[in-house]
Amino acid sequence: MVDESRGRCVSDESIRDDVLAQARQVFSLGHEASALVLFWALYELSLHPDVVRRLRAELLQHGCDWNDVDFNALRSMPYLDAVVTELLRLHPPISTTARRVTEPVTVQTRDGQAVTLPRGTQLFCSLYHLHRDPQVWGPDADRFLPDRWLGTLPNAAQNRCEYLPFLTGARSCPSSGFVLLQMKLVLALLLSRAELSIPNASEVKKCFGGVIRPAGPVAYEVEEISI
Repeated sequence: MVDESRGRCVSDESIRDDVLAQARQVFSLGHEASALVLFWALYELSLHPDVVRRLRAELLQHGCDWNDVDFNALRSMPYLDAVVTELLRLHPPISTTARRVTEPVTVQTRDGQAVTLPRGTQLFCSLYHLHRDPQVWGPDADRFLPDRWLGTLPNAAQNRCEYLPFLTGARSCPSSGFVLLQMKLVLALLLSRAELSIPNASEVKKCFGGVIRPAGPVAYEVEEISI
């Protein structure tokens, strides 16, 4: 194999090490991030029963229940997709990212000014704050509104660098497709079989680090149902 960026051959050992590193990221970070995003999904759904009703109606419309969840159907549910997209906006799997400039580059700010970043510049981005920036998402940036992704609300990202739950480009998360499908499947199964709620969801505090987690233990209430 040839590394096109450096114009040299890559050894089998380097390829193996790279594959193993990516696999560890998929099954470790992917696991923790997925679990936390699903927690925040239950948190938001506990606060928005109207969203739960619409999701269950869409599941019934596509013939999905506990015993029969069709993967093609999961990919063709616009409201489920909008809910997951909005969840990842408000609760991205990681809270920050960093990059180092390898070659001088000039970027344009929102107010039209040109800023040149010299080689070696360290860049840090808070995805949490980017995804809640009123200049991008409007005055309702902190609200959970899946409809903003269905064309019925005006404030969805117009630039791919304004919505980065899995980052973008060559360094984007390799397990993004896995995480999205996992979230849709788990939500479909839970909503078709159980009523889950967090009694004091509005009082849950957040702990910020590499990922965003609840600051303390959170109690759930679970009731078996059938739709």
